[in-house]
Amino acid sequence: MRVLDRIVIVGCGAAKRDGPCAAADLYTGSLFRAGRRAAEALAPGRWLILSARFGLLAPQVPVRRYELRLGQPGAVEPWQLAAQAAGYGVVSCAVTVLAGYPYAELCREVWAQVDEPLAHLGTGQRLARLAAMAR
Repeated sequence: MRVLDRIVIVGCGAAKRDGPCAAADLYTGSLFRAGRRAAEALAPGRWLILSARFGLLAPQVPVRRYELRLGQPGAVEPWQLAAQAAGYGVVSCAVTVLAGYPYAELCREVWAQVDEPLAHLGTGQRLARLAAMAR
């Protein structure tokens, strides 16, 4: 991924396929699916997944199923995320995070400009906002 002005990051979800499969296909929950649709509409080819286990993932990267939440031992740390962002060439980008608070907080440790359009919304409101963004 080349250096871009803005990227979209979609947070992973607890509901997963058995895998291994492409990262974009691993997560099956309604919030992830809605976030993926919004990201594909907002930034085709310029979105990444933030996995609690693996950190930043391009949608096509093959991954296996895991059970881990941010903050648990073994979860991605800010320094790992920063190294991955450098590897993807997106350190200087502005970031739109389509995920919950813990993911946005983690992103704020790496990027200077983080937009969180789902902040302070309940699940139903998040789904509605993501559907509107996908249109």
